[in-house]
Amino acid sequence: MSNVNAKVYGLLGKNISYSLSPVMHNAALAHFGIPTEYKLFDRDFDTRAKHIDKDFLSLIKDNNIGGINVTVPYKIAVFDMLKSGQKCTIDSEAELLGAVNTVRSDGEKVKGYNTDVEGFYQSLQEDAGFDPKGKKVFLFGSGGAGRALCMYLASIGEAAPEEIFLYDSQEDLLCQLATVCKKQFGPDACVPVEAKDISGRMA
Repeated sequence: MSNVNAKVYGLLGKNISYSLSPVMHNAALAHFGIPTEYKLFDRDFDTRAKHIDKDFLSLIKDNNIGGINVTVPYKIAVFDMLKSGQKCTIDSEAELLGAVNTVRSDGEKVKGYNTDVEGFYQSLQEDAGFDPKGKKVFLFGSGGAGRALCMYLASIGEAAPEEIFLYDSQEDLLCQLATVCKKQFGPDACVPVEAKDISGRMA
């Protein structure tokens, strides 16, 4: 039996009607007898607007959301909002990575986390049998997930790749990520490339 007071969970993104997340999560919730629901929150927030914090926090409050996954194009925007918002905090790893993909709420406070890199890195080693240590790595995309992976790979010291190459068709995002990564980890932490130079630089 459903509980009208139960917290709701879901996925926030833009143009995400294709997502199968509700099917998977609701099947798991039903299997374990958890009286709640996982929904899609397909929203067209202006990530450049200062009021995204009000839009996001209203979404949390109005829908009684206990936790929400964040996908494109909001991972960086939600990170920035949580970093500056009242009653908002960010997990230390998400702080390092500069992007948020999971948010928890207790009704009063919200906290952002990033689980992208932990899951990807573990899958890369266990499922793909690939260890990036000492390798040349190419990251296509410098949005939320790409940013988090770049920052993580640059931060792991002796286990880091030999070189991290970055490419994004949106030059402003590429430059922003390269600037932040180099500032935090040194001038050789990553190498932004243009499309015409990809094959030559990575050879």
